[in-house]
Amino acid sequence: MSDFKSDQYGPCTLTVKRACPIELTMHMMGGKWKGIILSLLSKSPMYYNAMRREIPGIT
Repeated sequence: MSDFKSDQYGPCTLTVKRACPIELTMHMMGGKWKGIILSLLSKSPMYYNAMRREIPGIT
């Protein structure tokens, strides 16, 4: 179990003081675009504009 502050990883709605590693990872990975961006970058390094072309509608 890991202790973490609710704002340590950015805006947070988590109210628990202790979280299992899976819960902490899911909290850090949450978000609209993070999973898609990490998936693209896991295949090969990309420049910003190349990612924008691959992800239509990204903000």
